[in-house]
Amino acid sequence: MPASNFASVRWPLFPEFASLMEPDFQASSFSVQALPMKTSCSTFSRQPRPLLLSIALLGILAAPSVHAGQACDLVDGDLMTEDAGSSTAIGMDAVACGSSNTAEGDFSSAMGLGNWSQGVESSALGLFNWAEGEDSSAIGNSNEAHGLQSAAFGFDNFADNKSASAVGSGNSALGQDSVAVGTSNTASGAESQAIGNKNTASGGQSSAIGVGNKANQNFSTAVGLFNEVNGLGGTALGRNNKVESVNGVAIGATNVAAGFLSNAVGRDNETLGSRSNAFGTDNKANGANSSAFGFRATTIGSGSQAFGSWLDLNGNGIADLDLDTNGDNIADASSELTVASGDHAVAIGAASQAMAIRSLAIGTDNVAGGFAGNAIGSGNTATNELSSAVGFNNTTQGPGSNAFGTNNLASGLGNTAVGFGNTASGDRSAAMGFRSTASGEGSLALGSWMDLNGDGSADSNEVATASGENAVAIGAATQATGDRALAVGFENLASASDSRAIGRSNQANGNASNAIGGGNTATGIASNAIGNNTLANGTASNAIGVSSVANGTLSSAFGTLTFAEGESSVAVGSWFDADGNGLPDQNSELTTAFGDHSTAIGPGAWGLGARSVGLGAGAFATGDDSVAIGSRSQALEANTMSVGSVGNERRIVNVAAGTADTDAVNVAQLNSGLQSTLASANAYTDMVVANNGVNQVDLDAIKDYADVGDAQTLGAAKEYADAGDSQTLAEANAHADAGDASTLSSAKAYTDTRIQQLAGFDAGNFERRLDGLDRRIGQLDTRINRGNAMGAALAGMSANAVAGAGARGRLAIGVGAQGGSSSIAIGYGKHIGDRASFSLGGAFSGSEKAVNAGFGFDL
Repeated sequence: MPASNFASVRWPLFPEFASLMEPDFQASSFSVQALPMKTSCSTFSRQPRPLLLSIALLGILAAPSVHAGQACDLVDGDLMTEDAGSSTAIGMDAVACGSSNTAEGDFSSAMGLGNWSQGVESSALGLFNWAEGEDSSAIGNSNEAHGLQSAAFGFDNFADNKSASAVGSGNSALGQDSVAVGTSNTASGAESQAIGNKNTASGGQSSAIGVGNKANQNFSTAVGLFNEVNGLGGTALGRNNKVESVNGVAIGATNVAAGFLSNAVGRDNETLGSRSNAFGTDNKANGANSSAFGFRATTIGSGSQAFGSWLDLNGNGIADLDLDTNGDNIADASSELTVASGDHAVAIGAASQAMAIRSLAIGTDNVAGGFAGNAIGSGNTATNELSSAVGFNNTTQGPGSNAFGTNNLASGLGNTAVGFGNTASGDRSAAMGFRSTASGEGSLALGSWMDLNGDGSADSNEVATASGENAVAIGAATQATGDRALAVGFENLASASDSRAIGRSNQANGNASNAIGGGNTATGIASNAIGNNTLANGTASNAIGVSSVANGTLSSAFGTLTFAEGESSVAVGSWFDADGNGLPDQNSELTTAFGDHSTAIGPGAWGLGARSVGLGAGAFATGDDSVAIGSRSQALEANTMSVGSVGNERRIVNVAAGTADTDAVNVAQLNSGLQSTLASANAYTDMVVANNGVNQVDLDAIKDYADVGDAQTLGAAKEYADAGDSQTLAEANAHADAGDASTLSSAKAYTDTRIQQLAGFDAGNFERRLDGLDRRIGQLDTRINRGNAMGAALAGMSANAVAGAGARGRLAIGVGAQGGSSSIAIGYGKHIGDRASFSLGGAFSGSEKAVNAGFGFDL
């Protein structure tokens, strides 16, 4: 049979090999006769691949040339080994074509040069291929398929496990059901895949696709360029990514996912914490369950979040983690990176840091350094636990402190600074407004800076300041420097403990003092200066009104331009322009209580003496215990009471009859006393005359003379008794006494002259009777004075008993004085419902007492 026909019959399925059978075809080295194939196969199967290739090459080089007709060997069902040239078909229905090929397995095929199909239904086609496994295929050049149903296609591929596939050049599929496709790939894990160039898939069901990727753990995936997955179930996609953790994911370029179930997506990101995430560029998620997003954000704490970017604060072009922001050569708690280092911390924004557990930093260049601290905005720092800094360049340094606004500082425990440039340094203090300062514990400063001297700088006295413990300063340039002090308004100062300055430009410098209004000063302990430009210097003093001064201890000055200089003195009134020049002359026209316990009430009234009383416009009481009542009244001597002055005399009217020895008497009572005295004198004279035989004509003359004198005396007494106040009454009594004395003296002289002519007249007894009359008249004066004093006291008390009474009623006190006698009245008043009221009171003066009661009802 011609060679061509032989080729077509023997290789109906391989027409491409027919040319090998042509008679003129010459093969230079296709014989392995020097090394019997059957023998060499058993040896070949046990040798390493380089050795096998060397042996095959040596056999080819040593064999003589053969013709094409000897190139194929076919076993056609007779179960006998057939040999055709240098190729050998050993298995049933095996085919070996070419040079030095061996088809050893049943139904196997070996075609080409130096191929060996050893497994059942195996195929080795090409150059130096080896198909050892059942149903395996080795096609190409120097490929090996050793596993059941394995396949090696290309050049120098190696499929060494069941259903393994190696396709390309230099690939190794070593795991069961593994696939290695491309160049120099290795798929050693079961069901692994290595596709591309120099990829390694060593884990079960792993995948390495691309260039230089490594999927080293079960279920791992590395796709791209030079990615490496060392964690179970990890995934690396992109370039130069690395996954070290179980189920970690690294996607992008040069990312590292080292934490359990962590994800690094972007470029140069790193996740070290379990379940952490890093998205963006150069982010680091080091804490468990943390996330870093953006550019160079970092999380360190568990559950922390960082969203942001690098901010080159010092301009050196380097991402600094620790900065010397204040230039003291010490690294501060500041960074150019967004960092969330605390557990469950969140940092969002460029160069923001959340460094403590549950801290929050949002914005640009913020630092939340304390537990659950918050820094939100730009340049804020919350360094202590539970503190918050929100706005721009705010700082909190104390636990639980808060700073909101711009350039605020809250450095104490639980304090608050809100606004612009405020400082709250005392524990539990608060500073709000514009450049306010609260440095005392529990203090409050609410206000603003007022440039009082115009120099453009905030001096200490120009800002709202509360430096005392529990002090409160509210308003521009207000200061509460004392403990529990209160300053409210504008430019007020409360410098002492428990002091209060309210209004404008007030100063409360004494402990428990009050300065309220405008320009008032209270320097004494428990003093009060209320109104405008008042001054309370004395301890427990009161200056109320306009330009009033209370210098004495327990003194009180009420009104306009009043002065209370003495201890326990009272000045109530205003300026009295006595000379009409329109100017307040301090020495004479201002209400002044100068003496200790003195009282000056009325415009321009003066109480100069100790315990003196000046009551009325321009009233002067200069003597100790003196009383001047009424306009321009003067009591210039000690223990005197005046209701007028020289040329300004007054009457005292409506005077009740006195009862005690020291009571004042009215004119009616005086007339009655004089009539009784004259009657007694007449009776006595009549008796004496009768006893001594006095001439009736003489007695009548005496009586007539006495009557004339008495009438004149009573008239004069009546005029003086009607003067209208106690001073006039005193002078009237004195004048009446003088008149009585003169009258009695004249009467006595006349009677004595007449009676001395009588034998046996007792002049001494008559004189004693007249002295008794004088004493009774003096007692009547005293009772009148006491009665008037009690009336005045009751009137003063009653006027204040009900007016303005509260729900519990009102206690009122009144004082009165007349003719050297003084009185005090005490009463109580209370409203009954909305329309009715009542009052009760009593007055006391020496041994005299009086009571009153009143009831009122609105119609």
